[in-house]
Amino acid sequence: MKQLKSSLIALALAAFAVGCATKGYQKADNAGAYLGATAQRVDRGIGQIDAATGVLQDLVENPQADMKAQFKAYSSAVASLESLTKDMGSRAAKVHSLGTNYLKKWDDNLATIQNEDIRKQSAERKAEVMKKFDAVKASYKDARDEFLPLLADLRDIRTALSTDLTTAGVEAIRKSMTGVNKRAKDVRKSLADLSTQFKEFGKSLEVPVPPPAPKTGGAAPTK
Repeated sequence: MKQLKSSLIALALAAFAVGCATKGYQKADNAGAYLGATAQRVDRGIGQIDAATGVLQDLVENPQADMKAQFKAYSSAVASLESLTKDMGSRAAKVHSLGTNYLKKWDDNLATIQNEDIRKQSAERKAEVMKKFDAVKASYKDARDEFLPLLADLRDIRTALSTDLTTAGVEAIRKSMTGVNKRAKDVRKSLADLSTQFKEFGKSLEVPVPPPAPKTGGAAPTK
């Protein structure tokens, strides 16, 4: 009976250890999935930039007799970009938190590995992942630094037009269009690169899952 009791305790401890171990890859899986979702948000942001600059271009090149509807559409497009800024800021903080927690869990697990070679290999892998996290954060900062001046220009144009929504006022904005379009092109590229980086890194963190089982065919046709 005493031997059985000891065996049960050993099994319980082993199950507990396995349970703790799974939490590390779950944290990686969560971080990977969130990076993928953030990439999709960045892609939508690129579309919102296209929408804002497109509406502005239409207002300057094809002003309607009543420009209030065009200006309203432009104001709405700029507001969407302002929401993007806030959303991406919170997402960047979330990615940082997920990464920090994941790497902290990795450190905790490293301390329990007794085999020196295995511990060294795991530490080297952790350094690689940490380097990728740092690269993602740096890319986000670069994209944000490019995006904010564009948003500032679009806001300034909105402010100017809200005061002077006349043919002459719209024509005056034409002088700023070249700079806005060039800046928008650069921002689109930075965001596209950032999205790709998010997707690739996120995918590398996710736990592989088997493909779905093939569907079985229906009943054999009757002769």
